[in-house]
Amino acid sequence: DRSNGTVLKDAVPTRTFLKAAHAQSIRIHTLGGDPYHTLAKNHERVLAMADAILEFNKSGEPFDGMHLDIEPHALPLWKKATEAEKCDLLTQFVDVHTKVAEHLHAADPHLRYGADIVFWLDKLKPDGTAAYPVTYRGVTKDAAKFLLDALDNVGIMSYRNTAEGKNGIVALVANTIDYADTARARAFVGVKMANVGPKIEGFFGSTETQMMNKLRPVDETYGPHRGYAGLA
Repeated sequence: DRSNGTVLKDAVPTRTFLKAAHAQSIRIHTLGGDPYHTLAKNHERVLAMADAILEFNKSGEPFDGMHLDIEPHALPLWKKATEAEKCDLLTQFVDVHTKVAEHLHAADPHLRYGADIVFWLDKLKPDGTAAYPVTYRGVTKDAAKFLLDALDNVGIMSYRNTAEGKNGIVALVANTIDYADTARARAFVGVKMANVGPKIEGFFGSTETQMMNKLRPVDETYGPHRGYAGLA
């Protein structure tokens, strides 16, 4: 038993909110996650979260999905890690998401599972090999591909304030969406609006019209792609 008493708080107002959202044809996914959930020693805690959502969904208006934002690169040890150590952390990252995806898909095939990923997970070296290769269950590829093959969706943290150019959103997400075209998951292209981080990373201070005009090339480029789920 890994539940450890893990339950969702505020169940009554949450169900009221879910019912109102569903009446408007809005699907609601939970959002959680912590960099330390990367580590194998904490994976049972993450699976307990999944079990809590499954249990919650049994007795009333349900969530439509679960989404986790686990960022290995935000761990303090990432900055000093060697390339091999980073690949090991990303292997643990792939492991936790794969285990949660398999658990949820087996328990409730209708519950969608997604995760956030940084745009550079599938970065290539000059020789065309993966910059951060992960070997998992006898297969070697980058972490983004593992998640695209196992999950229902990913959100690419492609945080830039322009869509076009070498360092624009369209270029940064190209490899991920190309792979998503033939994978299980679809990819949302995430943009930042909060006043957090360098200005180059987001649209804080722009009007909605200004932002959407700059983002138009993303939809125009990837709209025809099966793997493109839209902007987030």
